[in-house]
Amino acid sequence: MARYEFMTKVGTLALYPMGKHHIVVHFGEKEPIVVNGVGYRGDAHMYCWSDGCYRLGEETENPVEQRTNLYIRRADYSKYIHISDAAYRKMRAIITSAVAEWVTFNPIVIKEAELEHLKRELDKRLEEVRKLEAQARKLQAQADDLWVEVGKLAKHLERADEGSNNENT
Repeated sequence: MARYEFMTKVGTLALYPMGKHHIVVHFGEKEPIVVNGVGYRGDAHMYCWSDGCYRLGEETENPVEQRTNLYIRRADYSKYIHISDAAYRKMRAIITSAVAEWVTFNPIVIKEAELEHLKRELDKRLEEVRKLEAQARKLQAQADDLWVEVGKLAKHLERADEGSNNENT
């Protein structure tokens, strides 16, 4: 997964294109992003919506679910502490604007990310096919064994039937 750094007025964002519809953004990795005088670290999941714009969360999610796609923690705390709505809105605007600008100037990177994404999906599907083929071979061997047993049983029944016919004559 390729990493691209993008400078904003509040600090550096690290962008990880996951395909043409999904970009993971990490911020505050080296130095906290400072918003309203407070340092923050965190990450966001930006998705390309049907209008071609990247926004926080998937288009099909409700606003509460979309909000969970932006994880922010204060840089001076080791655990999550709820941030103010003002800081959240500002971070959301900064990240959305930065991703939009970055995508505009990096269409080839987005296409390369989609190619990598499709390769990963293909590899995953091919592995699934290999597993299914192995299961199919196992099932075919079991079926073959059952046919052998059916053949043996049929011969046994034929002999038993012949024996009973001989006794009746």
